[in-house]
Amino acid sequence: MHRRGTIRTAPRSPATACRLPALFESVRACLEPGGLFLYCDHDVEAGSSKNPELYLTREQQPEALAAAGFADVRLLLDGGGMALLSARCP
Repeated sequence: MHRRGTIRTAPRSPATACRLPALFESVRACLEPGGLFLYCDHDVEAGSSKNPELYLTREQQPEALAAAGFADVRLLLDGGGMALLSARCP
């Protein structure tokens, strides 16, 4: 069987949302061109009981991935206060 890549899961520690851009840059640096990154996390919206220092808003999630150098950022699933996004390493 030919292996085309590696799947890794890495739950993030409850750090702060401001650390996520650096995390995304580290992930992109590990991927080969064309590599796929799937990111699933809670999001925080106005009036939510979630701590806004821990989570990005729905709008900030794809912006942070793009700012880290990812391309083709897409929202795949959206619901229950969580989102699943995909992004490619250019």
